[in-house]
Amino acid sequence: KNIIIATGSVPRRIPSFEPDGERIVTSDEMLTLTAPPESLLVIGAGAVG
Repeated sequence: KNIIIATGSVPRRIPSFEPDGERIVTSDEMLTLTAPPESLLVIGAGAVG
């Protein structure tokens, strides 16, 4: 048997760096990109970033 526990999450916002969907994206927005970015900086310490 397999068990999946999907509790969900919400990206933490950094006040000085609000996501704009273009240069600053959340993990949710990253999954909708049609092409990978040429460069990338990941900020965070969780499972996603």
